[in-house]
Amino acid sequence: MIILWIANISFSQLFFAPMKLAYKVFEPVNGSNTRLSPLIFLHGIALSKEYWGNIPQIIANNTGRKAYVPDTRNHGESFWSEEFNDQLLMEDLFCFMDDIKAPKAVLIGHSMGGFIACKATLTAVRNS
Repeated sequence: MIILWIANISFSQLFFAPMKLAYKVFEPVNGSNTRLSPLIFLHGIALSKEYWGNIPQIIANNTGRKAYVPDTRNHGESFWSEEFNDQLLMEDLFCFMDDIKAPKAVLIGHSMGGFIACKATLTAVRNS
């Protein structure tokens, strides 16, 4: 007999399937410094990547960093899922970073995006 005891883990965490996120990329006009971590802008709930307007381009130009602006799951042009919580949004972010080959990034978030940025940072630090 096998007894499985799981504390503080949801069904969605056990069977996590990352969502492919729609995103925009902003290249600095003078070229990006590939030695610098990219910027990732995270929008708030009920918003999309369009929320940021031209802010990512301005900051990319001034920092020499490439900027990425994804739509989170169930927002904008990204896929829809019945599963939606902060843990999944963070895992989607980590998968997105893997997809763009960014082991580190500067996270900039508004509202829900700020919360996910903080959660991801604390999780990454704890797991390093």
